[in-house]
Amino acid sequence: MKIVTLYSFKGGAGRTVCTANLIPLLAKKMGATNKTPMLVIDMDIDSAGLTHILEQYPKFEDSDWVSTNFIIKGGSEIYLYNKKYERVFFNEDYYMPNEVNNKNELIASSASIMRDWGIPSRVVELFKDINIRKSVLEGFHKMMLRESTVGTKKKIIDELSTADDQRRLLKKIAYLLPAYGMVDISDHFVETEGGSIKFIGLKQGITDKIVLGDVQSKLTELILKCENANFCGIVIDSASGNQAIANAIHRIDNNILVYCMRLTKQFRDGTRLRLLDFINKAKPEKDAHCDSNVILLPIAVPTVSYKGNPYLSKLQAFAEYDIKRMCKIISEEASGKNAKVKIHDDFVAMGIPEVESFKWQEEILYMVPNRSTDQEEALKRYAAVAEKIKCI
Repeated sequence: MKIVTLYSFKGGAGRTVCTANLIPLLAKKMGATNKTPMLVIDMDIDSAGLTHILEQYPKFEDSDWVSTNFIIKGGSEIYLYNKKYERVFFNEDYYMPNEVNNKNELIASSASIMRDWGIPSRVVELFKDINIRKSVLEGFHKMMLRESTVGTKKKIIDELSTADDQRRLLKKIAYLLPAYGMVDISDHFVETEGGSIKFIGLKQGITDKIVLGDVQSKLTELILKCENANFCGIVIDSASGNQAIANAIHRIDNNILVYCMRLTKQFRDGTRLRLLDFINKAKPEKDAHCDSNVILLPIAVPTVSYKGNPYLSKLQAFAEYDIKRMCKIISEEASGKNAKVKIHDDFVAMGIPEVESFKWQEEILYMVPNRSTDQEEALKRYAAVAEKIKCI
């Protein structure tokens, strides 16, 4: 099982947009299916950026179930935790009984529960008739099976009873599903069967003391549990800088760290110092977990020519030279320290090109029709990064 973490020395590198664009490509490269899904975790606790880009934020806005809260229990179940109660977010056998194994049975079962709850028959019939994806129906069925931990019946009944058309009902259902810590990313997101990508999101600006606890052991246990549950891989959008979560992620064994960076001097210097610090602490005789691969990935690389402006042309040339020099220094340092950290500089000469549309709207290029030239070029580079990750 591959573990891929996207990290940046500071915010503003374009790390989260890069993560979002790699997710569907990595899902295909890793062979994600609903039997062997890929787990994606938003661990940028300051901004919940990936949760926003994947349009999952409403599902976590009123939820206490966030990635900073996960703990592990025994058996085949993965739990999330908060002060009030615990909830399973991955245990397929419990949530989806064998007798509910097709769309018609699922609709009938869900409709029956809705009637038992006293939801108006008008809403029940509307729910039965709308043409929505099986994954949404499954999620709604799971939510109703565990209504005691989702919230009060009254809230759910009130929410659904106000929906008077298909569009509003779909919106209500999508809003109620967040009671789960893990949600499915829609199967239109990647050309595989539904349920192939699982996602743990965040509320924005979450401040939870558990982050300061033993997040390292929690991550390690979660990884082990995902391996036992046949996940094909985990992709993490890390917190930046020297935060507790970022430090813990650096200590994951067999991790593929993608260091996202701009070409500016502050990013070059900061990235170099962060990597040197990581390498100096990676002492294999003491820490077996320091076996990592680091991919240096410049992002938003200018595609215009500065030949007409000697000053800008000189700055660009020096930045490119400085990054290559930085790779050499870091690699030599890792070799001298006998650290189990391998630096990959495949993309130093040609990182992810700047995309004009990203200045106004972050997009997942895999899903954009009629892509512009710069979008096509960026997508090719994302695909090359995904291929590199697959081959490591």
